Amino acid sequence: MAHDARIIPLVKDRAAAEATPVMKSVHPWLGESVGWYEGDALMILTRNVNPAQRGYISPAGKVIERLTRWNDDQITYEFTVEDPTATPSLEGRDRLEPLEGRPLRIRLPRGQLRHARHPRRRPQAGA
Repeated sequence: MAHDARIIPLVKDRAAAEATPVMKSVHPWLGESVGWYEGDALMILTRNVNPAQRGYISPAGKVIERLTRWNDDQITYEFTVEDPTATPSLEGRDRLEPLEGRPLRIRLPRGQLRHARHPRRRPQAGA
């Protein structure tokens, strides 16, 4: 996924994201994503993932991502794959950091820039 990019429209909340219709006859390579903010975290819901792209998710499955700024140089990335054909759900967590000498960049719309600069919060111990 090093060269893949997504344009993610923002909506009010998860209910609005879930209500966003997906295309029936077209399956975009990375799926259809829509985002919203929950407190300090940018949440992303992705559905309708192209079957050739991911072998771990059925057409009914969805991926929920959470991006939270941890400090000036790190973002905590968490994801959950919810799929009615698989039990239990798949979850993961990692930190996104810049490469040596290169800043970490996540582009946000102007109105949402304040969310990226909230007071710094550290993950809980043992997480």
